[in-house]
Amino acid sequence: KSHLNILNNMINIGNTYYSQNKFDKAIEYYERSLNIVKSVFGEKHKYTIQLYGNIAAVYSKKGDDEKAFEYSNISLSIDTELYGGETNEAAIALNNIASLYHKKHDYEKALENMYKALKIKKNIFGTKHALIAEYYNSIGNVFKDKNEYTEALKNYQKAIYSNSIAHID
Repeated sequence: KSHLNILNNMINIGNTYYSQNKFDKAIEYYERSLNIVKSVFGEKHKYTIQLYGNIAAVYSKKGDDEKAFEYSNISLSIDTELYGGETNEAAIALNNIASLYHKKHDYEKALENMYKALKIKKNIFGTKHALIAEYYNSIGNVFKDKNEYTEALKNYQKAIYSNSIAHID
């Protein structure tokens, strides 16, 4: 139990540094947390999935897309092995990977990963959720950047719809 308390404290410290844009300190605490998880639970555990995702997010914010891609893929790989890649963490990793492809103008791979992430999110949250709207908006952005404006508009409309029905209930 004390390991979990220390782990949660270390993750919270990493999150706080991340919020302050102190990325090297955030990585330091996430990696220390990862070492605790590996020693207590092993390499493949729900916490390692989360921490690899956290580290990927920091590298993405730092502009180190190669490391962000690497850590996102590790997170997704472990999630897929343990849970079939159908969890919220898998959707987050897929969306992060999609964003990296979008940034590199590899629109087809961006869309492929975004659609996979959207499918997972719909299975978890249903269509009446603001997160679904965010995914449609991101998909619309890729289509807009591809100059496929009709598809962009369709996805922006879906985002509006998902957002509006999410707030009716």
